[in-house]
Amino acid sequence: DHHDSGTYTLNIMNSIGEDTATISLQVAAVPDPPEVPPTIGEVTGDSVQLTWAEPVYDGGSAVNGYVIERRAVSCNRWIRVMTVRTTTCTVYGLRSSNQYVFRVSAMNEFGLGRSCMETEVITTRSTFRQNYDDEVNLEAPCVPRSS
Repeated sequence: DHHDSGTYTLNIMNSIGEDTATISLQVAAVPDPPEVPPTIGEVTGDSVQLTWAEPVYDGGSAVNGYVIERRAVSCNRWIRVMTVRTTTCTVYGLRSSNQYVFRVSAMNEFGLGRSCMETEVITTRSTFRQNYDDEVNLEAPCVPRSS
């Protein structure tokens, strides 16, 4: 546990005498997860933008990337979608009108840390246009076709 890092004093005594040594211990591990779920940015029919904060504890080694996973709400399986070096990304390849949740894990030279809490449920936009009339200028004059 990284809380065990610190300076320790070792006292040794026997019938011949005693000695003291000071030892500095740095425990290294995988990074903690980001403390809060990713923030949802722009959502389209096939993508979503995510932003998150760096973990508070990096495991004693700089974070060198993040793994982003998605899960369709209708499914129990998490799918790794990408690895990035920054704290923001856009996930592409989603299906329109589907619901998803996302989570992020930080990694360093010692490995991949635990995942953060998942995002709120997002629904990708529909790419099907239902209201064609909304896109037509109803005020435009009708011009009959000439034969």
